[in-house]
Amino acid sequence: MVWVLLGSGVMLGCLLSTARRLEDLQVFASHLQELLREQSSLRQRLMKPFCQTNLPIEAHLHRYVVELIRMVLDFMENLEGHMNTVRTLPSLADNVAKLNSGLAQLLAQVSEVEQLSQQVLQWKDLHRSAAPPPHGGQFRSRGDIGL
Repeated sequence: MVWVLLGSGVMLGCLLSTARRLEDLQVFASHLQELLREQSSLRQRLMKPFCQTNLPIEAHLHRYVVELIRMVLDFMENLEGHMNTVRTLPSLADNVAKLNSGLAQLLAQVSEVEQLSQQVLQWKDLHRSAAPPPHGGQFRSRGDIGL
């Protein structure tokens, strides 16, 4: 082998490191074997719900535990809303830009409607001054018409 050619000192060092690796591997293998033996008990312990176990709490701390549980329940109820808020934060700048664009379009349409209304009023005034008033220039009431 190669170790014989390198010399007895090098061969001894390689054997010691190989022996240490073999020992580490044996320790790891024995640990895995223990885990396999305990697999069923570990699985049963993991499947058992934790909520049915009792935690000892001193009596003077009970009111704080009740407050803490209320806070946890409130947090859990509002968690979905908080998560949605956090998810929308990156797109907030885009949404603000869209709102600004929509506002600019709305203002442009408002000014266009104002111009059109002024044109309609001018047209109405022009039409009213150009056309003679009906019935000889006087307005009649219902009594004058015979109603």
